[in-house]
Amino acid sequence: INAEYMGHFLSVYFFSQLAPLMGGHSLLLFCLFIALALLYRGFTQIGTHRLDHVTSWVPTNLSDFPVHHQKPTLPFDYPYNTTSFPWASPKVIVPAVFHDYDEHLPQWILDSVPSRGRTVYLYQRTNASAPRFSYNLGYEAGVYIQFIVDFYHNLPNITVFAHADPLVHNSRFAEWVDCLRPDVAYTTLSDVWIPWRGMAGWSRTSMGTWVERCWRDLLAAFGLERLVPPAVQPVVSFYCCAHMAVSAAQIRRHPLSAYQRALQLVGAPPDVCTTGPLRLRELYTAGNKRNPRGPERPVQNAKHTAAGALEHLQHVFLGGQPLRSRPYTPAQWCERFLPARQCPESPCRA
Repeated sequence: INAEYMGHFLSVYFFSQLAPLMGGHSLLLFCLFIALALLYRGFTQIGTHRLDHVTSWVPTNLSDFPVHHQKPTLPFDYPYNTTSFPWASPKVIVPAVFHDYDEHLPQWILDSVPSRGRTVYLYQRTNASAPRFSYNLGYEAGVYIQFIVDFYHNLPNITVFAHADPLVHNSRFAEWVDCLRPDVAYTTLSDVWIPWRGMAGWSRTSMGTWVERCWRDLLAAFGLERLVPPAVQPVVSFYCCAHMAVSAAQIRRHPLSAYQRALQLVGAPPDVCTTGPLRLRELYTAGNKRNPRGPERPVQNAKHTAAGALEHLQHVFLGGQPLRSRPYTPAQWCERFLPARQCPESPCRA
């Protein structure tokens, strides 16, 4: 029942019961009850307004509460608004992350401090107006090449490129980094060997022409297009999974302009590796009618084009190795890593 009508009803009821007993004071009694009714109405409305005001911000469940997470901070970090500073360690790890470290940092990063001989440099991929932005394309490809472009003239002695969680591919990743020889030029940080990979897998998923075109364009960015003649299938043998250490001198074997061209392919808008025609006459995969004939379209954040091209070809343009490289011999592991007697977790077991 509406509170206002309830007040009026009670006033009339009590007045009708008490008026015969009050005699000449009936008018005074009537005025008193009218005043009480008005007061009751005002009180209930004030209460209602207060309740409405309160319920307007009270959440219906806990998920409605605004939650502000303070992102974890690195144990050691570098300046944000410049690329001109001295590196605090000879080895700098550049992980490719998106939201991977929003809640907590992995232990290997917490252990990456100057006294250990390794530090970490992180990009963010969510705010183009903030410092250290790397466009979110091509998984790790964009971050790796972005770092080289940004620091080409101020590279650390050794740059270690890695996924956000490199331990998935190598549980001893951090120990291998610690065991790197100080004069290493290039090495994988994975022991997972892929003996042969061509275009067949992508042709089965109807992406073969896009993937092959991206491979060829990335090689061409470094002047290496001659490695795959027209209409010949590109085939690689390599160590998975784009975890590697590269020296500054090794990176600078190619000019900055080459990495800038590469960045346009694997780490910049418009979210495709190849923006122009596919030039089908050059492509081995054009012989398979299941593969696209038209321009590349954005698919899965360029996982199979930009990211795949970098993973399958980094040993070529960064490592200086042939497309069909070979597994490291024991001696070659030891050319890159300290011996196990000096660094127990080293892959150099000689």
